Amino acid sequence: MGTNSPRYRFTMSGGHEVYYHGAWRRVLDCNRVFFDQATPADGTPGDFWLLPGDGTSLLKYWDGVWDFVSAEGLDEVVEIRSFDDSVHSVFVTKDSGERQEYASGMVRDLQDGKPAFHLLMPEGIPYEAQPLTRFAALLERGQAKYGPRNWERAGSQEELERFKASAFRHFMQWFTDEGDEDHMAAVMFNLMAYEATRYKIVANSVHSPWTDSPPGTRLSDATGQEYERNEEGSWRPVETEQEALF
Repeated sequence: MGTNSPRYRFTMSGGHEVYYHGAWRRVLDCNRVFFDQATPADGTPGDFWLLPGDGTSLLKYWDGVWDFVSAEGLDEVVEIRSFDDSVHSVFVTKDSGERQEYASGMVRDLQDGKPAFHLLMPEGIPYEAQPLTRFAALLERGQAKYGPRNWERAGSQEELERFKASAFRHFMQWFTDEGDEDHMAAVMFNLMAYEATRYKIVANSVHSPWTDSPPGTRLSDATGQEYERNEEGSWRPVETEQEALF
């Protein structure tokens, strides 16, 4: 992997990953990751700092100082993922330390504190009337009309406001018992779309080359205009040779 290849990423599942010692590794109990910076911001517990270079120097902020994470101590701070980022990762089975024993003799870990997805299905409601079934049916109608996952292209404040407005409108229509559409499912969709889009906006704004790059870095915007970051952290347009003649 070359020096210009990405060495940090924030995954859609909410994990921080660094390319460290030849593999993508998910950093556990992580608050922030600094990378390709000669000097990071003031650290707080849970911060990690991947130094510029060959991807073999990782520091963790601990007890008020930055400490190196040695290769021998990797298991304490990272979860190793496969090199090709496939699903064949090395997993660790979580254990609360408590046990529930059944009459058959089977023993399982407790479910306390874990998401209870099975409770999303109300008892006594047939399949076609289940709220999740109605929600999935609305998504199917949406993909037939706009294409699959069309809403996931959203990534702006304007689109966030559209999701919020639609959620409120459908809630009022549901509240007043309008039956022209499945307004309950529409409320669920717009809430999901709003929260997912907001998550992506926040993740991209916190960890972006425009916010994390050190002074001297040059980046181009969507129009091709090149900018350089100065010592104060501001981005200044870079003049082309043609512009410099006038």
